[in-house]
Amino acid sequence: MEYAAIVVFYVLLAAAVFAFFFRAQLRAWWIRRKLKSLSVPAGSFEPPVLTTRLYELDKVFGPFGSDAAHPSALRAHAHFIEAARLLAAPGVSLAVLLQYVEGNSWSLASAALAALKQRKDGTEAIERVLAQCQYFAPWTMYFALDFLFDIAPHVPVGAPLMRTKDWWIESRWMPNIFRDYLARCAERGDVATFGAALRTTADASPHALIRRFLAVVTHPFAETLSQELDAPTVHSADVTQKVTVLTSVGRFWPHESDADILVEPDGWQSSFTLAETAIGQRPPRSLLISGEPLVGKSSFLRLLAGRLRHEGWSIFEASGADLQAGQVYIGQLEGRIRQVVDELASTYRTIWYIPDIVQVAMSGRHHGQSATMLDQIVPAIAAGRLVVFGETTPKGLARLMQIRPSLRGLFETITIEPLPANETLALAEDVLAGMAKTMSLHFVPESAQVALDAAGQYLSGSGLPGSALLMLKLTALRAKDAEGPIGPRHILQTLSQLSGLPVSILDTREQLDLKAVRNFFAARVIGQDEAVEAIVGRIAMLKAGLSDPNKPIGVFLFAGPTGTGKTELAKAVSEFLFGSVERMIRLDMSEFQTHDSIGKILGQASAFVDADSLINRVRKQPFSVLLLDEFEKSHPMIWDLFLQAFDEGRLTDPMGQVADLRHCLIILTSNLGATAHRSLGLGFAPQADEFTKEQVLRAIAQTYRPEFRNRLDSSCLRR
Repeated sequence: MEYAAIVVFYVLLAAAVFAFFFRAQLRAWWIRRKLKSLSVPAGSFEPPVLTTRLYELDKVFGPFGSDAAHPSALRAHAHFIEAARLLAAPGVSLAVLLQYVEGNSWSLASAALAALKQRKDGTEAIERVLAQCQYFAPWTMYFALDFLFDIAPHVPVGAPLMRTKDWWIESRWMPNIFRDYLARCAERGDVATFGAALRTTADASPHALIRRFLAVVTHPFAETLSQELDAPTVHSADVTQKVTVLTSVGRFWPHESDADILVEPDGWQSSFTLAETAIGQRPPRSLLISGEPLVGKSSFLRLLAGRLRHEGWSIFEASGADLQAGQVYIGQLEGRIRQVVDELASTYRTIWYIPDIVQVAMSGRHHGQSATMLDQIVPAIAAGRLVVFGETTPKGLARLMQIRPSLRGLFETITIEPLPANETLALAEDVLAGMAKTMSLHFVPESAQVALDAAGQYLSGSGLPGSALLMLKLTALRAKDAEGPIGPRHILQTLSQLSGLPVSILDTREQLDLKAVRNFFAARVIGQDEAVEAIVGRIAMLKAGLSDPNKPIGVFLFAGPTGTGKTELAKAVSEFLFGSVERMIRLDMSEFQTHDSIGKILGQASAFVDADSLINRVRKQPFSVLLLDEFEKSHPMIWDLFLQAFDEGRLTDPMGQVADLRHCLIILTSNLGATAHRSLGLGFAPQADEFTKEQVLRAIAQTYRPEFRNRLDSSCLRR
């Protein structure tokens, strides 16, 4: 009886044990089935289920990783791959994933970092991973550096080293892991720098400790990073004070500009490489960006600034006008320049952008100072204390090197060439796609081509792609609140607002009523049919696109006595072509009778801003009527100066900057021949002489050389 009871007891015990293990296996099977069958990714419905499965996988790949010769062996392990896949699932929140990254298990932290590399929200975890680097085991550090290497935007190469620990130096693996990481960065072409992390990491390790660890890494990048640690650092209070001083003169570029949609042309890659190489030298070299107006010099520098920003560089902008603003007494300007240079030289990785460097090179002299503003900046550039970005045109660059040849050795010159029409069209289409995303604006497909054609014909003084992109961006701003798609008509309206030319002339699909144009001028100026016909004919040629794009719209000489309507006709032309009488620039040429009066036209080389000079007025308003009243009274050298303007449609000031006259209609008035018909007569009843065109033309021929007369489109007699 006792034997039977014992048997029953053991049978029941075995059944209970079997039931326990069967239930455990059944639950594990149910968990695996649940993870595979549910459409919602693991971790979004029951964290304990994910945790259980991860620890099951960790029991296998954890010991394997501990015995592996290198952490990369884990990449091929099936259980490690599955753990990373589960953690990378969209249903697993970033907060849950970071708990594993910051947990005590080195193996699960490694899997979490491998998962973080696969997720789209990985950029949000960069700072958390960098802060955790001081706690990672060697194998986990391998996966952390792999994540930081691939994440975009790129992390400064030296950022993971900012929290170096003592035990890293004696570790068998940490120097090797960082050596491999630096070698990958060097192969990709990264710059060895701590970037902004050098001054923004609050809990950074002492520089001496970081330098000791870099010494055992034994890689060229480690030596470069060690040298950067020797650069002077500033405290946050000092930074605030320096920023306040600098912003009282200029401004810092923002990190991002929502107003600008910048697209990098394919042909600029070699220029970017050259610029980054120059900045990466020890000490960094300053840059001069040369190119015609609107070829993209400023866009190139802003794109370059975006690349350099990840390496800790910031851009400070201050022009010559900013430096001179409010300076009254002798010595104030020199003191301000010295202060700006000193602040920039002591501020970590700050570049001074000077948009008008040619003017800075020619301004600043006075009775107590023979050096220009640039002369006072150059010593800091030569000593490597200051890095400068400047822009100039090719003529301005030639002028700059002529007056200061030593700049060739201080600046790296990069030339930006205008883009061909086909590349500009592709770039414009990319910009329109960017506007559609960021501004919710829809342009019809042919808008890019219309902008390109309009810029080529009416903004020919500016280079591509800038002139075409300017048309599109201005149109987008004008039509921001408009309903429906934006089409060619909107672009032409923008061009009309910019130039003053009526849409009826700009739109090739719209016919121009020449009779109405003729009536407009006939109503304003009575009895001057010849002059009106000459103007109407020129407008018709402009409408048809038959005018020479390399010369002014037209050059006319109106000759006749005072009071016949010469000036009134010029006002009428200005009102019709450009929408306002204010678009007429009038010069009384009787004020230009001496050789020195050329300065009133071209400006003075020593003057920073000469608002009254003709070249400055045309540069501000290139679409205008230029009225040269009583032209024959000016100095003959003035005639030769305008001979160039009539032929090439441009004037160049002493600083090499060009004023474009190709969109001006130039009218010369003259009194030549106005009194040639008057004579004493014969007898007691003399007859009045006739005032003929031949007499006027004879007087003009006797006054002006043939090459001057040949550049006039028409000479009209005003009776």
